Amino acid sequence: MRARWQMLLSGSWLLLWEQAQLRREQAGQWRGIMVLLTIMALLLGIQNPLWYGMAPAFDASLFAAMGKMWADGDVLYRDMFDIKGPMIFLFDALGYRMAGFPGIALLETLLLALGLYSTYRALALLAIRPLVRLAALLGVLSLCGYRYYYGNMTEDYTLCLALIAQYPFMRLLVDNQFRWRWAWLPALTLGLIAMMRLNNAAFWAAWYPVLFLAWVVRRQWRDAAWLLVSALLGIAVVALPLLVYFQWQGVMDSFWFYAFAIFMGKSYGSGFSLAVGAVGLFRTGLILLLPLTLWILHRWQHDLPSRLPRVWAELAAVVVMGALTGVVANSVSGHIFDHYDQIFLCFLPLPLALAGEALCAGWRHRCRLSWLAALTLCCWAVYLWMPHLLFAWTRFEWPMQQVVRVLASSLALGLMVCALVAFWVQFDAGRHHARRLAVCLLWLAPLGLGSYSLWQGLHNGRPYGEAGRRQIAQIRAETSPTDRIWVEGTMPQFYVWTDRKAATPYLFFDNVTPPYDTKAAVLADLQEEPPKFIVVRKKLLDRYQQQPELFKPSQQALFDYIVTQYDQVQPGLFRRR
Repeated sequence: MRARWQMLLSGSWLLLWEQAQLRREQAGQWRGIMVLLTIMALLLGIQNPLWYGMAPAFDASLFAAMGKMWADGDVLYRDMFDIKGPMIFLFDALGYRMAGFPGIALLETLLLALGLYSTYRALALLAIRPLVRLAALLGVLSLCGYRYYYGNMTEDYTLCLALIAQYPFMRLLVDNQFRWRWAWLPALTLGLIAMMRLNNAAFWAAWYPVLFLAWVVRRQWRDAAWLLVSALLGIAVVALPLLVYFQWQGVMDSFWFYAFAIFMGKSYGSGFSLAVGAVGLFRTGLILLLPLTLWILHRWQHDLPSRLPRVWAELAAVVVMGALTGVVANSVSGHIFDHYDQIFLCFLPLPLALAGEALCAGWRHRCRLSWLAALTLCCWAVYLWMPHLLFAWTRFEWPMQQVVRVLASSLALGLMVCALVAFWVQFDAGRHHARRLAVCLLWLAPLGLGSYSLWQGLHNGRPYGEAGRRQIAQIRAETSPTDRIWVEGTMPQFYVWTDRKAATPYLFFDNVTPPYDTKAAVLADLQEEPPKFIVVRKKLLDRYQQQPELFKPSQQALFDYIVTQYDQVQPGLFRRR
């Protein structure tokens, strides 16, 4: 019994599992690891309130409501509007058709499981040991948990699709030739992202140019040409059916405006800003891992006989290009929402896996690279933990000055912890178990981080309180599924909670300034077909009643219509007279 506990504490059980997994991989048996990765995806997906027929606030609930409306026969960009491409709503429509609102969460979870599996196999091509691959994926999931935003965001699907494309991209790089067997899946995912939110395609904007230029430099003209053709075909395969549908419905101009053209001005956000776009590079800690990654790739380019120096050089180019394209992609709107950070998470598995491999492979010999990897991972973990533990990291948008202050403080604390760790190890006498302990911590640390984020998601993932429950109960009791309601402002989650349709196509435009008056358009729709219930933010209504001169004439007209034609039956809930 004592021996078992010693083995458990020393991490020997992890090493035994790793050896068993290597034997299974050599035999081509991947089912066990697929089950494990699916369980990991399910644990993260539990944070999504859509599993429980609920919805988070803001964008995610809007996408769910619009997906439901599309599945029920309404026409996108005619019966409901939002400034996103159609693919996010198509995903939600498919998920809703599968199993209602929980079906949306299920679809996202399945995509994540496939993405984890693909990335795990991609790292296997680089001779990364199984335990390190899992640790890298756990690290990515732990970060994803903090920025998950309760699921169903465009960035969530972007991460899933990018992870799915990891293995075929890696096969194209390792094989050093174009093959349709591997090229079709990255091309398809590129098309899906292009029709969802074009600036989210940072992952594909890193891989395609690197592969294309590498083949051009080596005069592999055919491979380079077919790679370009495959990317264009992937976009066409996804886009053409949608274009035909929108043309058939007579909403082509509306589709082009809301999916693409509206972003070209300052209708959303404060405009292009590279400084804002770089925030995610720092908040995910990728900026700390980049120098170590490049050094490891440089040191290892001749060390592994099964790999050519070409592979490592191109991988380094992909990581650097990914950091640059991620910064540009996140600079479009000028916003620094933390769920934007997920664009960078698809580039993290490789740096984390390389750092873990350097740590495990070189610890026994106490090489300099091993110590540098250990201290970098330690600093990275502390750097990510501190904003949550000490500064109450928020899911809402912070001012740039506050973000810089928190990240700088976290970096200082991370460097202090690394200095203490280095000092302790230098004078510690019992170093013969160091490698086993390091391997154990490499796996358990991200698991603990992910468990904490899971607890946070479950704790904060019940979006409404007692007042919201009373409003929802009354709406559902006094209306039928065919009745329409209208929800003012940033509360589209009520459409999901009540399972009722919107009385106007303009569901959510509070943070968007299109070249027309949305309040006037909403008022016209409400007057033409009055909904039975209207939900209004009580604070906003109180402010209007106290200081109506602060509101635009169209807003005043809208609120005047509500208070004169509707009775307030609960705080913020109005019923038609």
